[in-house]
Amino acid sequence: MGTVLKRPLLTSMSDQGWFTFEFKYQILEKNNNSDNSYTPKVRLANDMENLLNNGFYSDVTMKSTEGTEFKVHKNILASRSAVLKANFEHNTIECHTNTIESPLEEDVLREVLLYIYSDKVPKINEIPDKLLAAAEYYQLEELKMLCERPLLKRLTVQNAIEILEFADLHSADTLKQETLEFIKHNPMNEIVKTKGWTNIKSVQLVKRICECITCDSVEK
Repeated sequence: MGTVLKRPLLTSMSDQGWFTFEFKYQILEKNNNSDNSYTPKVRLANDMENLLNNGFYSDVTMKSTEGTEFKVHKNILASRSAVLKANFEHNTIECHTNTIESPLEEDVLREVLLYIYSDKVPKINEIPDKLLAAAEYYQLEELKMLCERPLLKRLTVQNAIEILEFADLHSADTLKQETLEFIKHNPMNEIVKTKGWTNIKSVQLVKRICECITCDSVEK
């Protein structure tokens, strides 16, 4: 709350002996940010990343396809991924051996684990396709949605059909819908000349493309 300072100034005196005063007000704002105030930094993400890197008190190991081992924690994995949670709840090999054989390559698995622990995805613009497929596999829906945007930025007439097939395969709805819109608003005579169109296998997807070209808007 501000402080009001009043400064009276004698401006005139009437013939009857009355004084007329004019007041000027100055509002001083109270400074709540004193030198003694302290705002702590948000460190949780960094601390969780450090926990992943040093493996302190880990109780399970994840292996990449190359055999690289990551010392991780069941409770963190289970809280983030329903697929990983299932590994620890049922009578599985992973439950008894405390080792999970991942189908992911080392660099992809490292990124997925970093996301699980800290929500960080530093290589999302480098390998969005691999990360989206991994997110689909481990049911990490938020990561999957994050990966759609970099893939949309890569859209061209030459790769549109391939990206559409990829989106359809991994149930990436936003990516699929916007790729269909892209195809609709670009020359079809150019798209049918591409390698992607020549190699397309899904009859249903071809039908969907034809439908979207003839309708006003693309629906899921």
